[in-house]
Amino acid sequence: MIEEKTEFEHLKLSAIVKNIPVGLITASPDGTIEEYNDAFLTSINLKSIENIRTLQELHETVLKKERNEYSSITQKLISADKWTEVTVSLNTGGTEKKYNLQKKIIFREETPFFMIFSIQEMTKMARDNELTAWREISRKLAHEIKNPLLPIQISAERLRLQSGNPQKLADILPESVNMILSSVDMINKLVSDFSKFAKLTGIKKEPLDIEALLDEVIKNFASFSGVKFELKYDEKMIIPGDRPRLKDVFYNLIKNSIEALEQKGEIRIEIKEEHGFAVIHFYDNGPGLPETTLSNLFKPYFTTKTEGTGLGLTIVYRIIELHKGKIEFDNTGGGAHFIIRLPTGGF
Repeated sequence: MIEEKTEFEHLKLSAIVKNIPVGLITASPDGTIEEYNDAFLTSINLKSIENIRTLQELHETVLKKERNEYSSITQKLISADKWTEVTVSLNTGGTEKKYNLQKKIIFREETPFFMIFSIQEMTKMARDNELTAWREISRKLAHEIKNPLLPIQISAERLRLQSGNPQKLADILPESVNMILSSVDMINKLVSDFSKFAKLTGIKKEPLDIEALLDEVIKNFASFSGVKFELKYDEKMIIPGDRPRLKDVFYNLIKNSIEALEQKGEIRIEIKEEHGFAVIHFYDNGPGLPETTLSNLFKPYFTTKTEGTGLGLTIVYRIIELHKGKIEFDNTGGGAHFIIRLPTGGF
């Protein structure tokens, strides 16, 4: 009975390994190969390893091939005691590929029982992740567009029902037209922001004076007399950046603060240099954000506002990401506090 169960478990493991799309190979602690799948063979450019018993033999086989670039992968397999996760770069036919290797050791009564290695081309991982993200964004966009379509439909239906009654039609016409125009405006904003987000695939760097750019953006809000601005910096700092993109970032953050302050309060911006990064702090003395919203803050179509597309901070996050920087939100001091870190090198 025990032997039957063991055999069943082995067959189950074998079936799992064979059918997973990620490259997998399992081996005993002494390097004897147990199971592998077709995705693993593809990752090391071999059609079969049926007659190969150990990871060492596998490495030697790959080394003997005319194109043995993949030996850097098998080399990692035979030195598995030195790593848990590692990235391997290969140059195959003039094209650079990066692979992610992960190792997991299965123990039985505190003794290593067997090892599982996974390997996946990182460019494919990136494509798969990007495709999943775009599917989710498209789904949310379709949902958001449905919201303003409903009042358009209702208003049009009201107008149609009263088309034979000139007096009632005249009574409801202004309200219905305003509702339709407002809803169309919302759809235009959704499409415009989505288009802006979709086009964020690259940046054009030039030397930028951060203080001067922030000062320029602040002047756009001069009409908000109830908001007091303070811009502090130790010294002028020049960084490599995309001027229009970063201007959008600063504009969006200041606009959000003004809306949160309801046009009355203080916004303080501080620029510092820390370990090769320009660190820009945006503070306001508004109500801040609920703790429950922070994990979704930079996700597409998430918003705490009654109006807005929910793409503003997503676009901000993406622009900072393209600059190899970081943006964070600190909720500990009261009010809103965004922190941006941008590299000062890389001209």
